[in-house]
Amino acid sequence: MKATLDHVGIAVGDLGEALAFYREALGIEVEATEDVPSQGVRAHFLRVGSASLELLEATSESGPIGRYLARRGPGLHHLTLRVDDIRAALRAVAARGAKLIDTEPREGAEGALVAFIHPSSAHGVLVELKQERADSRELAPQNANGVRAAEQAPGTVGAGADPEPATGWRR
Repeated sequence: MKATLDHVGIAVGDLGEALAFYREALGIEVEATEDVPSQGVRAHFLRVGSASLELLEATSESGPIGRYLARRGPGLHHLTLRVDDIRAALRAVAARGAKLIDTEPREGAEGALVAFIHPSSAHGVLVELKQERADSRELAPQNANGVRAAEQAPGTVGAGADPEPATGWRR
């Protein structure tokens, strides 16, 4: 498994103040904003090189960011590492004895699958694993031989076809 830095999550108490700092002091502009109602958060992405800063604004006091801000105040919340296969990454991390917050991936910002590793297993850092959403060609189900239905010869039946329907996520 090879992981690459995707973004750094920063919990902010005053979004206007945070945006002013990053925009005016550092010249970084917000590229995208996304509400994630299931997590009670609004994420603001600022591209910095090949990675991003994710300013996390709580939309609910009972969500993870709302609780974090109440306990610790604003600051670094998590590091996100992009992986090609989040389920394989979770298995590899768990096999090393790491404590997982999420044993199964869930939907996160940008339509990605995400799962968190507990800070106690990552030297005090909350680590998020992220698998980007696949494009439409990658969504097509494959048979056991790795042949996609659209690539299969007409009139043939794929032996050992994948019984799972396409979910929209890379495996």
